Amino acid sequence: MVLCTSGYSQCSWVIFYFDVRSEKFCLINNDVDIPPGIADHTNSLTLLNYKGKLGIMKLREREVVLWHLEDATSHKWSKHIYILNPLGESIVTGNKFVGMTSTGELVWSSYSSHGLSNHFHVFFYNLERNTFTRVNIKGFRHHSVRRIHTFIDYVENMKFM
Repeated sequence: MVLCTSGYSQCSWVIFYFDVRSEKFCLINNDVDIPPGIADHTNSLTLLNYKGKLGIMKLREREVVLWHLEDATSHKWSKHIYILNPLGESIVTGNKFVGMTSTGELVWSSYSSHGLSNHFHVFFYNLERNTFTRVNIKGFRHHSVRRIHTFIDYVENMKFM
């Protein structure tokens, strides 16, 4: 998928995909189910893998708004809104969004070791139960790293038997 914007001052955006069978680029119509004003700042939208389908996430006040593409040829999008409690709101505004796990949980993490007191946090948000799970990872020293990158479903070496 390729996200194209029409420039800094313009607020329009398009999504292309490459059809391997026809060897052509195709445009996904996003104006049908996604309001055009939703991308006031395209950097406020995040593309993600939503249970094997293209998803778009936008954080809006205390809401996580998710669209997922049901069918690329018919340009059908589904929208889901999840209301965060005040604790959840502070988690998503104070941490970096990482992505969605294969089990359907949204993930945020600390993005810097500065001021972490040797702790690094990863937060998993279960959409269905509307709950956050915090995982503390100890061992980061203040002077050892400045920025921390977190990846979802990363596998170093997978051997098939």
